[in-house]
Amino acid sequence: MAIRIINHQTAVKGHVVLVLLVLLLFQTCRHRVAGLAPTVPATGQTKLMLKESLLIPSMDPEKEAKAMYEKALQQYGIYGKTLKEICKTWVTRGCQCTGTKEEVTLVCRGIGLDAVPADLPSELVKLDLSNNNITNLPNKSFDTLPNLEELILSHNKLDQIYSEAFFGLANLKKIALQNCGLASVPMEALKRVRTVISLQLDNNLIADMENVTFRGLHLLKSLRLEGNLLQRVPTEALIGLRSLEALNLGNNLLTVIKERDFPVLDNLYMLILRRNQLTEITSGALTNLTRLKVLDVDDNSLSSVPVGLENLMMLQEISASGNRIRWISKGDFPKNLVSLELKSNPLVGIKPGALQNMPRLRKLILSDVRGLNELPPLDGCASLEVLRIDRANLSKIPDHICKTSPRLKSL
Repeated sequence: MAIRIINHQTAVKGHVVLVLLVLLLFQTCRHRVAGLAPTVPATGQTKLMLKESLLIPSMDPEKEAKAMYEKALQQYGIYGKTLKEICKTWVTRGCQCTGTKEEVTLVCRGIGLDAVPADLPSELVKLDLSNNNITNLPNKSFDTLPNLEELILSHNKLDQIYSEAFFGLANLKKIALQNCGLASVPMEALKRVRTVISLQLDNNLIADMENVTFRGLHLLKSLRLEGNLLQRVPTEALIGLRSLEALNLGNNLLTVIKERDFPVLDNLYMLILRRNQLTEITSGALTNLTRLKVLDVDDNSLSSVPVGLENLMMLQEISASGNRIRWISKGDFPKNLVSLELKSNPLVGIKPGALQNMPRLRKLILSDVRGLNELPPLDGCASLEVLRIDRANLSKIPDHICKTSPRLKSL
């Protein structure tokens, strides 16, 4: 007995199951028979043509045909799913499911999950499980998601994250673990996701990072640690992060930043230290941050401008509002500044030359500096566009300010 196929022609856009069946027959039997050849019609649409009668010998042709048919159906089930079919079960559970059938985004935020679902679609590139009741992440919680790039687990009370919880996430770029009640950094688990670019550990209960190192995360660009209980800069954890661009240590319990607290961070351009309890940033404390462009020390207890800022030649934006700074002296700031914010400081004086000859300065904020009676000379600040002096006790504004700063738009 034999299976006989005579002059059958099938287009790629034809019935999917039949196409797969013919392809499977071709793959299985091409080493035994001849005469199968692809043809390209004039229209450019590829067709598969059986040019002559083929005879496929078989000991049990009915069984073989059935097996091939079932395999074709199975492959159709894997590769032929539409986005609607992938999303159907998740939408009924209260999730939002978007994207394409190859790249699916699944948002299951606040639907009462107490564990990571075991049947997540393998096509996921983004998964949001935030605001649920998940308490632990067992080993291989996401090992069926090889294409996942973004994982959001924030606002879950995670009591335990096993060492291989993130096993199999070979393409993960962003992981969010903020507001998870973490008392320590889950380093054993995190060191297995070496492709991570962004790591959020903010608003947890992390007080000690002495034995933590992110050294293996060579691609890490953004690290958020604000809103924890850190009393010192986690120097050891930062060593080796040569790709790091943005570091947020705001809203912790830092009081002093000393020399060498920050290791060499070649590419760091943004450092946020706002809302700590800083009384001093010593000379040389920021020396290793040679490419720093943005420094935010708002809402601390600094009584003077940190020493050494003038040596950071790439520094462009400084925000030091809400401190206890009384005097600004010549040489406190680098001349390349673009933005300087000093509002709500008890300023009593800005010495001559302190804010002069800053050709790139575009924004100067001196709001709520109630102890300041006189606006300092701004000669050499031709790019200045925004000057805020509201709620300050200035008795007069220099007559020549519009000449020295011809681009001034807001006063």
